Amino acid sequence: MNVDASNQPLSPAQPMIIDQPLQQANPGKKRKKYHGIKKLQRFSRRRRDRGISDEAIKKMIKSGKFVKKKKKSKQSKNVTTTTNAPPTEVPVTSEPKPKKQEIHNKQEKSTTFAKKRKRDISSFELHYHLVPSTNERIFLHVRLQLLDRRYRLKLDQGLWQSYLDIGHEEKLWPRSLYEMVKTNQADLCENYIMTQLAITDDQLEQCDMELDKQTKPPISTLLPPLDIMDTSLKNYVSLQQNYLVERIQHKIMKFKDELRHEKLYRDLFSYNLSTVQRQMLEQIIHVRMTQLQVYEEFMMLEQRILHQFLPPNFDQFEKITAPDFYWPPITDQTLVNIRTKHRTILKREKRNLLNLFYAAYEYKVNEYQVQYKENLNQLELQKFSTEIQINGISLINYFKAYMLHHTQTAIDNIFHKLSHFRQIIAQRYQQSSATKTMVGVSPEVIVDVLYCPYKPEELSHLSLGPNYARPNPSALRKLKHRETQIDHHLKDITTKVKNQLTNYCRREPPVPRIKHYSELVENLLQQHYMAPLSYVDRMRAEREFKLVKSIRHKAQHAKLIIRICDKGGGFHIGSKSDYERKAAKYREDTKAYQELSYNPLKEIFTNVKNALDVLKNNKQLTLKDYNRLMPKGDQVKLSYMYFNPKPHKEGTPLRPILNTIKSVTRSISDFLNELIQPIYDQYNKENTITDGVNLIKRVEKYAADGYLKPSTLFCTFDINNLYTMLPQDESIRILGEFLHTYV
Repeated sequence: MNVDASNQPLSPAQPMIIDQPLQQANPGKKRKKYHGIKKLQRFSRRRRDRGISDEAIKKMIKSGKFVKKKKKSKQSKNVTTTTNAPPTEVPVTSEPKPKKQEIHNKQEKSTTFAKKRKRDISSFELHYHLVPSTNERIFLHVRLQLLDRRYRLKLDQGLWQSYLDIGHEEKLWPRSLYEMVKTNQADLCENYIMTQLAITDDQLEQCDMELDKQTKPPISTLLPPLDIMDTSLKNYVSLQQNYLVERIQHKIMKFKDELRHEKLYRDLFSYNLSTVQRQMLEQIIHVRMTQLQVYEEFMMLEQRILHQFLPPNFDQFEKITAPDFYWPPITDQTLVNIRTKHRTILKREKRNLLNLFYAAYEYKVNEYQVQYKENLNQLELQKFSTEIQINGISLINYFKAYMLHHTQTAIDNIFHKLSHFRQIIAQRYQQSSATKTMVGVSPEVIVDVLYCPYKPEELSHLSLGPNYARPNPSALRKLKHRETQIDHHLKDITTKVKNQLTNYCRREPPVPRIKHYSELVENLLQQHYMAPLSYVDRMRAEREFKLVKSIRHKAQHAKLIIRICDKGGGFHIGSKSDYERKAAKYREDTKAYQELSYNPLKEIFTNVKNALDVLKNNKQLTLKDYNRLMPKGDQVKLSYMYFNPKPHKEGTPLRPILNTIKSVTRSISDFLNELIQPIYDQYNKENTITDGVNLIKRVEKYAADGYLKPSTLFCTFDINNLYTMLPQDESIRILGEFLHTYV
């Protein structure tokens, strides 16, 4: 808003620099709105974010005003001198300059404020004689570029020279070089390499001349001596271009492999073989190459699945089978269920289609493998395969060596292509907006709410699942926090190992061995928690840490609950009200649990302690077992119930789980389990199936004994709310009868 300067007084919060005679001469001139205070506030806020103290910020602002006043004083001096001095007088520059102390005192007495924020150049002025000038920086930059160019040319020179030396030694050139030169003559290949060497030598000579030419002008005294400076720059270039050395070595190894392949092929087919014999060898090579081509396509399909960029026919399948042109006008949980079922059906059908692709590729690879072995066996049965000798080796063995080298080279080329294919697929996935909306086959988070507040990158992070291993997240923590984590994990691991050895060996392990083991574990934990992250991993860890914080904040704000699914291991996002409703319905249906209005932990602890004291006083419990079973007051917690969703079932029911890890009676339960479990396994192993492998073995034995007949029926059943249906008194009575019978 424009304000008349003659009518509106200036507020102290908005100071202005106004020339008084000019203000009196132009009383009706309007002034612009001043935003200097906001700029100073932004300046202060940014410096506080960087960790600079308020005193330092005030000094920086003051130094900025100092520069402003200094410039204004210089401008006013130039104006006064040019207006008052006549043309015939001596120039102003011939007058004696005032001392710096006098200028400084005058500037301190001035009370005007600067309109704009200036840079703090006081430190630059104090150390100006130590900072390289612009010309010196240009000199260093140009010399660094020349040394970098010379380093690259040296590597190219060594590469071409290696090609020439290896070719002269083997007296052979690879097929890729013939294709590059577009000729079939070996002399032209050698001339091509020598031409490249000559071009590289000329470029090196030109680069050396430019380096010498650059040092002809005198070098500034601020820079170090030329030999020291060149050594530092060369070390920097070699450090930054270290990947080129590995690339050159890889090219040389590839050149040698191609030469070995050509040598084996030449020795194999240069022998006087008949037409039938040549056709047999070429047929085996063709089968192997076709198999490797199918294998390459199979590996590329796997990379597409991993990067969530399926082939186009999968997208066409979704558009044809389930076009998204209509949704029912429902805005409640019914719409959520419909969307979930719609996505589940598409995902299941795409996975079925993908299984067909997998089966087809595996069938073709195995088919070509069988055909290759059959042809190779037929070749071994031929008499000429053992009678013909090539370099002292039979034809069949020489051909096997050729095929082994040829197969390994082709597989290496496939994996080299896959590294580039991954980059292309990842880039296309980032650029394609339609692909991100398609239903994929990869595991993903299940969203069971009507309105989801999460962004696609947050949902993709949740889709990684609870077993996703992030880059060392402890590197973002403080040193004290990491040391606490190391102590906690070391104590936990040592205690578990010691208890396991004690239970297995029936005696305490040796103290020196445990101490040595603890030291080794501590060293490994130190390496894990204290190892610094690379720049890429650190940025990735920070980004994922921010994603997790955002996910937690949105879940708390929108009253959402994120839980691990009961089957599948993925995450499920549901509303808090839905969880509470289903939990209340479960308690009402089972009548087995009730919500407590107080904390009975102290009462339970007292009862258990009194019971253990009675057993110890009656000498029914040894002192060792008493100390083991007695709960620790600072470590026990009240047991509680939580629920995990079952999205694979209709309506996503909840599975109740009781957390009793740190309950008062946990040690007693473990003690009883150690006593009763071996007895139960001994007398009921014939009636118990432990896992799927045991089931298969039992069925095989059942069939071998002659009991499995066409009329045999298998029955499976499921019990709803199994643990709530087991009466505790009846279970204890049955357990007592079992122990009375077998013990």
